[in-house]
Amino acid sequence: MTARPATRNQFLRQVLRLAGPWWNSAQKWQVRGATFLLFVLTLMQVGLTVWGNYWNRELFDALEERSVRGVLAQVGVFALIFVISIGVTAAHLMVKRRLQLDWRAWLTQRLIGRWMADGRHYRLLSSAGEHDNPDQRIAEDIRIATESAIGLAHTLVFSLLTLGLFIGILWTVSGSMNVPGTSLQVPGYMVPLAFLYAGLGTALGWALGRPLVRTTNALQSAEANFRFGLARAREHSEAIALMHGEPQERSGALARFGQIVRDWDRQSLAYLGLVSFTTGYGGLLPVFPILVAAPQYILGAMSLGALMQAAQAFQRLTSALSWPVDNVGEIARCRASAERVLSLYEDMERLDAEARAAS
Repeated sequence: MTARPATRNQFLRQVLRLAGPWWNSAQKWQVRGATFLLFVLTLMQVGLTVWGNYWNRELFDALEERSVRGVLAQVGVFALIFVISIGVTAAHLMVKRRLQLDWRAWLTQRLIGRWMADGRHYRLLSSAGEHDNPDQRIAEDIRIATESAIGLAHTLVFSLLTLGLFIGILWTVSGSMNVPGTSLQVPGYMVPLAFLYAGLGTALGWALGRPLVRTTNALQSAEANFRFGLARAREHSEAIALMHGEPQERSGALARFGQIVRDWDRQSLAYLGLVSFTTGYGGLLPVFPILVAAPQYILGAMSLGALMQAAQAFQRLTSALSWPVDNVGEIARCRASAERVLSLYEDMERLDAEARAAS
């Protein structure tokens, strides 16, 4: 079996095949317990955002009424939300980092155990496949893949929970709007607008971000080749000095660094379009829902607090829907590193299969 990620489904199956045994390892209950705790803390984070959304409404309603007592009461509520948020965020960070480290440690031990056994580290040198710089794949790509995968999983769950809750909030708060020139009323009209806004943003973001996977993978390979060449020169420094091979080593190192520069420029171009788009997309987001809901406020159909709550709920909803475009760079980084780890792992499996067939 070769390790070429021809399709997204194959890639996901490979990741599950590599990570699945971690869930059934000797530490399985520790891993599952930490994952459950991380999920509970994520639920609490989402709950705090909902609480903050309603607090925002109460605060602006108190300001609209010019109620000093109401404003002071909301200051006390905010202090409570603030303290709880700090505790939940700190606990969430520690649990997430522990999971990331545990997965990295398990995967590192697994790959080093296979690489440094039965001469695989030597046999790979003359074997076909994409397994260059196995040291970099084990030391760096495993770290990137595990940290990014858990981080992305958390933000995805957070976004899905936020999506489910804030659809209901925005639907209720925004009320109905008459279609101009008709008697047709659209209930919860800001919800479809949020989906439209986020859908267009996601589609354009993915189109602009597609080159990132290719350029990120190429840059990581170039960095690994450069690092490997320097390490090899250090290990063979005596032979290089005796043979006066410094000019060749110097030109080789500079040539490999030149490849880094070229791949860096390609990645910068891939980032340029995406960053330009996300900047404009994010800059418009705070203003757009206020402009959309302003007619309801002007007509007296909603209070100032309801207007601000609707605007904030719109932002929360579109942010949740925009998870793909917001994380396209991190997804590209995670996928590139995961593919490099999987390629090394599966090429070692192929070596074992060939050895069994020959015996």
